[in-house]
Amino acid sequence: MKSDMTGSYREPQAGDVYAFWIERMGIYGALQVTGFRVNKYFSRSKPLPAVLLLDWARGTLPSENDLPRMRPFVQEHYNWNNKDIVHCIVAEYISSDYVFIGNLPPLFSTDNLQSYRSELPDGCEHYLAARWEQFPAELRKRYKGGGGRWSSLTENNVRDALPNFRDFSDLLALPRLIKLTWGTYSSGLNEFLKSNPLLNELALQDRQPEILDFRGTGIREVSINPDGVKEIHLSDCMARLSFDKPIHDSLVIHDEHCGRFLELGIQDDSAIPTSLAQLQGLTVLSIKNCDLMPIGHAWPALYSLQLCGQPGKIRNLSALAQLKQLRFFYGKDIFGFTPDDFPAPENFPALRKLSLIGIPAEAGVKIKKQYRPRTKADLMLDIRQLRSQEWLALNQNNPFRNWDGNEDIPRACVKKAFAVYQKTRATLLEFIPSDGQLQEKCTQALREYIEAFNKMDCRYEFIDTVLREQIACDVPSALMVEAKGRYGNVVDIEKINAMVDECRNF
Repeated sequence: MKSDMTGSYREPQAGDVYAFWIERMGIYGALQVTGFRVNKYFSRSKPLPAVLLLDWARGTLPSENDLPRMRPFVQEHYNWNNKDIVHCIVAEYISSDYVFIGNLPPLFSTDNLQSYRSELPDGCEHYLAARWEQFPAELRKRYKGGGGRWSSLTENNVRDALPNFRDFSDLLALPRLIKLTWGTYSSGLNEFLKSNPLLNELALQDRQPEILDFRGTGIREVSINPDGVKEIHLSDCMARLSFDKPIHDSLVIHDEHCGRFLELGIQDDSAIPTSLAQLQGLTVLSIKNCDLMPIGHAWPALYSLQLCGQPGKIRNLSALAQLKQLRFFYGKDIFGFTPDDFPAPENFPALRKLSLIGIPAEAGVKIKKQYRPRTKADLMLDIRQLRSQEWLALNQNNPFRNWDGNEDIPRACVKKAFAVYQKTRATLLEFIPSDGQLQEKCTQALREYIEAFNKMDCRYEFIDTVLREQIACDVPSALMVEAKGRYGNVVDIEKINAMVDECRNF
């Protein structure tokens, strides 16, 4: 049984060992603070902790006498090789709900540590390791010895992997397949998923049957086109459910945990599913005009909330004061609220991380002032890129607007990126739909787009992994979806995506 894990705040020291409750498993885990690293974005903030996950996984709290026997938690599931540990710098402070056990010399040095993560270990690694051990031994053996590159497969490239593909049972010939993108859910796909619990990620892109049933499968993450869907039954291990279009108010989602271990991703203008009373995490994407009142009423147990604008306006921000258990709040490119609309610190007693990027300048200044005293304890405060109304008017349709104010991106590249985007979009939308060379012309437009970024990176060397994803994946995909909506299926997006990947030098 879980003990009372809330106590007074203690400033962590290198070598400190803390225990934490893993609710999904009903056991305690443990971690060690191995050192600290300066937060490069906020020089006045406390250093970030480096933490090492330990192998304690029991129904009782460890005592100080248990410390000498503790070892690093070693991962063996899926691609891990029984030597991989969880040791990383974390963008979260050790909070008062982690129980201090004692101190021993750090088990690992942080000198060359380059691994980062956004949140402290919460037991996910223990849960996945336990699930791995429950899979049939033969499937695990085939996965470890399978080799090959087909860990991810789409309906469009299935014959590249299996030239003689006939039905879903043929996919069993791909022992390392863990992610599948398909058009429509079917009984054949359902049976295959039940026979292969190692496959844990699924994307369904087309109109679906009225009932989607994932019970008895190993699916932990699923992305769905909700067209046609009236009812969804989640697997008992589901961690993330997302929709690529707004969902309607008649959709019913069944989860045996009532959403307690679920992250839900919805689009703006979505109805609120009332069947997930204990929902843990919510992400609202592509916000244009979002009323937050229903969220505050429907999901008072929310642990994590992310609001991402296009940019967009939000209403009834003060309704979030009902979320007394909220631990993480992330808002990006959201506007339409005043300094007084944001809930005061006393309304968020459990808050551990507040990240607001690209919000109204006046509101940002006041929120930062209100919450700064909490940073002396366990709150991580990240408020930056404050925007004026004039800035918003100029950048409403700029997909690279988040570059403005980023110290790691040269100022010249901020302006150049938007100019390249504008030119590429205008070119893509000026073609005649009946033109027989549409594919070639669209390909050339995107080639010139990528070459422009190649030149920028050659000069400034600023494109990292996150920017590469944005430049070479997100923005081209959005452009091509818009082009396909204008020209139809005569444009092969996959071929253009392959060209983009081939042409980029970053």
